[in-house]
Amino acid sequence: MTSLWFLLDMIMALRMFYKSLTQVMKKGKKYVQTSVDFKRRNILQHIKNFDSLHGFKKLSCRGFCVDRKCELSQLYIRQTTPDDHDDLVSLRKHVYDGKDYIPSSYHDLLKCNTGVAGYIDNKMVGFIFASIIDDGTTVLLQSGRVRIGYEGLGIVSQLKRYYFRNLPAGVNKSVINTSSPEALRHAQRRGSPVVFQRNAITFRTSKTDINAWFQTIRPNFPTLESVDIHYFKRICRSRESKTILFPEDRIVLKRVPYRLLTSNTSHVFSCNPKMFASKCETEKRPEIPSMMSASTNLSCEVGMVMYLDLYGDISDVENVTDHVGKQLSYCLDTYEGDILFLYITCAAQFSVEDVARVLSVFPLELVGNEVTYCVEETIE
Repeated sequence: MTSLWFLLDMIMALRMFYKSLTQVMKKGKKYVQTSVDFKRRNILQHIKNFDSLHGFKKLSCRGFCVDRKCELSQLYIRQTTPDDHDDLVSLRKHVYDGKDYIPSSYHDLLKCNTGVAGYIDNKMVGFIFASIIDDGTTVLLQSGRVRIGYEGLGIVSQLKRYYFRNLPAGVNKSVINTSSPEALRHAQRRGSPVVFQRNAITFRTSKTDINAWFQTIRPNFPTLESVDIHYFKRICRSRESKTILFPEDRIVLKRVPYRLLTSNTSHVFSCNPKMFASKCETEKRPEIPSMMSASTNLSCEVGMVMYLDLYGDISDVENVTDHVGKQLSYCLDTYEGDILFLYITCAAQFSVEDVARVLSVFPLELVGNEVTYCVEETIE
């Protein structure tokens, strides 16, 4: 009996479609406003979900838009302010499995980035951060997200177009760092090149366990020196340092890629990273470190996340232990909770097994890994 009613519904819907199509042909309008009751709206909803009848998706019944793309015409875009924090956080819950950095760092990021948000019916449905880097040639895009139920409408593309429309002369490309396979496939379909990739490994531990490790090992990290702005600029100017530490000619810091240019220094240090370099043991070029590390610690839904980026040769267990231990000591000094996650990135030639091996001295539990891709796209 249910099948019979569905068949009758389909017949009625087909009659409505034929009548609406006739009106479209006569009036040349894209959408037809027809006088239908609530029951017929439900019939059209059935048709929308019926794969073989996708051609009906551009019918509109008394403002009821079966094709979700017509909502894009209602999209209102503006720059965000500090007051938009709560709306942004409400866009999506449990981002990065609860390790989202936006809730605790939105206001800091807004100081050196432009927030762009899209609204439909006064509700935020999409957001991106954008800024100009690399000597004024590149737009850095980050933190893109879309409200559940509004995916696939091209909202992020519209936000990008809004930001791109008044760019200064000389800006000719954009760059993102993503671990999303879908975003990567979309970029590759557009012909956007992958500039480089890095491995990212997530570990879980606790402040209690790390403190116990410090009490047992009692390290002093004698081979490390702090990297300040002047030290970083010196590395940017050194061809040898780039070859050893940054063969991609970029530094990735907290998921964000920057070219090794002195003009990017303010962006690199805007999130107040802790940076350390290993003192070179060779006397010929003592100014060139064999390894560097940078960390940014952010509170999140599941506790604290340390974004720890390692540069250079990480095969030396003692060297890596010094860097990770030093970074952890600073994190524990400021963290009042207990649960701690380490999101560690390294060059693609070092595998997950390599990283797990050199970090086996720490009380860490490996909970995940992924590959992050830096993608460039020409701005037309």
